[in-house]
Order: sequence, then C-alpha cells, then structure tokens
Amino acid sequence: MAAKGKLSVKQIQALKPRSERYTVTDSHGLGLEVHPSGIKSWRWRYRIKGKPARMNLGRWPQLSLADARQLRDRMAAQAAAGNDPAPVLKRKRANGKGVTFKEFAARYLAEVAAKARKD
Repeated sequence: MAAKGKLSVKQIQALKPRSERYTVTDSHGLGLEVHPSGIKSWRWRYRIKGKPARMNLGRWPQLSLADARQLRDRMAAQAAAGNDPAPVLKRKRANGKGVTFKEFAARYLAEVAAKARKD
C-alpha cells in the first residue's frame, strides 16, 4: 500500500494552531489534527466490517510522517483482514508503560504522603 501522501515535513512544521482544532489530510485516511494548544496528533480513519472507525496513532514529531504512514499501512493490513487494529495498539501501548495500582500506591506513599507528614 505504501502510497505517497500529500503532506511534507515542511508543511507540517508550518502548521499553526487556530482557535479550533482542525485536521490536514495526507492519504488513505491518515490526517494530522492540530489542536489550539499547538499539539499535532496523527489520526487514522478507516472502516472495519463496514463501519467507520478512527484511531489516534501518536503525536508529531515523536511519530514522524514516515513512521505514521508505515503504522497506518500495518494497521490497514489488519483491518483488511477483518481485525480491528485499535484494541491491539491500545494493549501494546498499555503493556509498555502500564503501572499497577500497587506500584502507584507505593510511589504515592513514598513521595507524596511522606512529604506531607514531614510538614
């Protein structure tokens, strides 16, 4: 699928925030959403089993234009096979940075509650 898109890195860099968020499209459902805060997020619109869907792929510049296109192509292959790629990507992201409640509570007690007791 590796289609060449409409966007270029220079065009992305030139995008300025507006009072309302807006999307600039690339190709095959890929778009860059620009928020009033200046954050730029990659969004992909696709269809799964005939129903429209969309997912957030990541933020620019952490996810480059080329990487966003590659990710979109991998996800499109899954969608074409009838598998919704959104839950798979969410699980993959959660496993990479997930914190259990026990870990969070221990850190909270050590860092926040301990400081409050000293005061």
